[in-house]
Amino acid sequence: MIRILPRNARTYDNCLCILKQDKSIKGLEHAIAVTLRAIGIYNKTVDINLAHDMEMVKILPFERMLLKEYDSS
Repeated sequence: MIRILPRNARTYDNCLCILKQDKSIKGLEHAIAVTLRAIGIYNKTVDINLAHDMEMVKILPFERMLLKEYDSS
């Protein structure tokens, strides 16, 4: 199991804990990149762009409902 956690969060011994640098979208993107590197699937062709991805997900009715709390607009 891999957990992406806030920088000051408690870590766990039963999983790999990746701490976000800050609360920004860029901080989460960095944590995702670190996670992908840890499991060996990150390379230069991987495009981590959460702002773009969230816009794409918003066009799907069910996902739009789930994303309301993450919408920054």
